[in-house]
Amino acid sequence: MAAEAAEVRVTVLVDNLARKRKLWGEHGLSVLVETKGRRILFDTGQSGEVLIHNSRELGLNLKDVDSVVLSHGHYDHTGGLASLLKKARGPDLYAHPEAFERKYVKTRENEVREAGCPLTKEKLLASGVKLHLGRKPTWLCENTLLSGEIVGTTDFEDVPREFLVQRGQELVTDLLLDDQSMGIRTSKGLVIILGCSHVGVINTIKRMQKLTATEEVHAVIGGMHLEKASMSRIHLTIQALIELGVEKVIPLHCTGFTACAEMARLLGQKLTLGSVGATFQF
Repeated sequence: MAAEAAEVRVTVLVDNLARKRKLWGEHGLSVLVETKGRRILFDTGQSGEVLIHNSRELGLNLKDVDSVVLSHGHYDHTGGLASLLKKARGPDLYAHPEAFERKYVKTRENEVREAGCPLTKEKLLASGVKLHLGRKPTWLCENTLLSGEIVGTTDFEDVPREFLVQRGQELVTDLLLDDQSMGIRTSKGLVIILGCSHVGVINTIKRMQKLTATEEVHAVIGGMHLEKASMSRIHLTIQALIELGVEKVIPLHCTGFTACAEMARLLGQKLTLGSVGATFQF
């Protein structure tokens, strides 16, 4: 009997961790999602150099990307845009309107440094991109949904306060309304792709369940922003993943070593540690 064809194929192009020869890692994220004949690049990493190198080594042609999704406007998810647009042929680009605002981060040493997208909306439009800006959920194709803004409902997931955005002449706390994720309906349940999920991975999952009217969550893959989280939040997150019945958990990027270690201990075989070059079929 022939093997059942995969409904979704996800390939990690940029991640903090690279475990295969000739592939490069950097602090950033980019994954290629292939489903229903669509090739969607979710985020572009921090630098175009790494994105282009890894895609070439993996034999993936970025010219064939028809859609680009930005999870949010931070540099480690948007930095590869300029290099990508030299390869791709005028793709559709989906983002929240606030993804292109002037963004900053306050370090532990109380220094403020730029953390936003290196390209403006004007430069993107001049490159031939078909720009789609929206705050609400958007169906990219019949089975794939971009979440739009995600409202928090859990009592243990707080939006981090070290991120800032320029409003007029002032820097104010960035509530990260541009933080969005992608959900794909499959016969096994939802496959959810996360950028950083600053608003919380559990908030994100619950929002996707509601938007897609799908309770079963087959896989969650991406950044979970638990690198600086307390052990209490990490354990509450893991417990919620168990209660939600998530079958596969694949942390990337900003999830953090401690959170990954606790997930491995408590989730067992449901956890797979992602890295550059990893491919997952669902």
